[in-house]
Amino acid sequence: MKHCRPSGQVCGDGTCQVSCPVGQINCGGTCIVPGTDRDHCGASGNCLLANAGAVCAAGQVCTSGACQVSCPGGQINCTGTCIVPGTDRNHCGATGDCQAGNSGDACTSGQVCSLGVCQVSCQAGLTNCSGTCTNVGSNPANCNSCGNICPGRVNAAPACAAGNCGFVCNANFGDCDASRPNGCETSLLTDINNCGGCGTVCSVGSTCAGGTCGCFVLTNDADENLTGNNWFDQCVTAVGNNVAVRLIDTLGATVYQATGVKVGSWTFDNVTFSGPNTWMQFDPSSHANTIVLDNGDRLHITGRSSSNGGCHGSLGDGYGIIITDSSDSIAGIRILVMGYLGGMGGEERWLQGWSPATEITYNSAGVSNSCSSTTAFNGTFAFAVTP
Repeated sequence: MKHCRPSGQVCGDGTCQVSCPVGQINCGGTCIVPGTDRDHCGASGNCLLANAGAVCAAGQVCTSGACQVSCPGGQINCTGTCIVPGTDRNHCGATGDCQAGNSGDACTSGQVCSLGVCQVSCQAGLTNCSGTCTNVGSNPANCNSCGNICPGRVNAAPACAAGNCGFVCNANFGDCDASRPNGCETSLLTDINNCGGCGTVCSVGSTCAGGTCGCFVLTNDADENLTGNNWFDQCVTAVGNNVAVRLIDTLGATVYQATGVKVGSWTFDNVTFSGPNTWMQFDPSSHANTIVLDNGDRLHITGRSSSNGGCHGSLGDGYGIIITDSSDSIAGIRILVMGYLGGMGGEERWLQGWSPATEITYNSAGVSNSCSSTTAFNGTFAFAVTP
């Protein structure tokens, strides 16, 4: 009998198989995030042949499934090449998109570009390297001396500081093993031992998504991703009284974040609700254990057995996470997280505009209403309970 020991494997039909978390796909036996993976940028489906995505070239990053030029700080993209506008002889003084009037000046023979201006000689503190005035103390292509190129590293851009070569990690990656040769080897978006930053370890049973640890993490897209009626069980039984919620867009940016403290004891059927009738869980006023978040919003969680009907009642029927503005009203919903189908009856919820894509809805103004149109949010919702 085989034992499926490696992380990410399950046993199916008598064989060990790769099982990737939501939002990732299996590429050659490795779970990858197709929106950010440089070796399979934009991959889909079975990640084979035409579905394998693109391999981003050196100096490119994978953003939203497309390879794009990524220039280090202080540089700009001029026709696909990262240049330093203060020293580049072909685009001296370039700005912005480096197009038309922003493309800078082309220095003539015998001139160098110094501080964004074509000049005969370099300013003090700069060295003429092949016709370009260069700060050899900070230029990775001429670090400490002309022609001394700092080596590239995985998921990082070369850097030079005080004449010494180094590297700067790309966004959402970290050098968590402090080993220079393998660069920034760790994804801070998905690594449970380095979630959001090196050394940030998620608690046992939690997962890491979008750089946030959570007992419940959902990445939403156009498909139905939240099924069953026990998806919040792990948060109910989690140890601790401090709660945190975070909403992250597809680019990894946080669009909503708040914390609060649990009120009372949680059970599967009564989380923040405290009344005897499960059909009343849609009503915020029936939630005596409502959590007041640090930004003034209100957090309500309907229980596993809630089973109310009707328009407003469709906010019940199984687990549901409802964050309202300070009005604590069903007419001021800011965030709504619920399965496409009701947890008890298994029917589509009675919400206008409701679809598999609306399992996470978000309205920053807090003016959504369960009986009016819902606004789908593509991204990740994370819920954490900590001591």
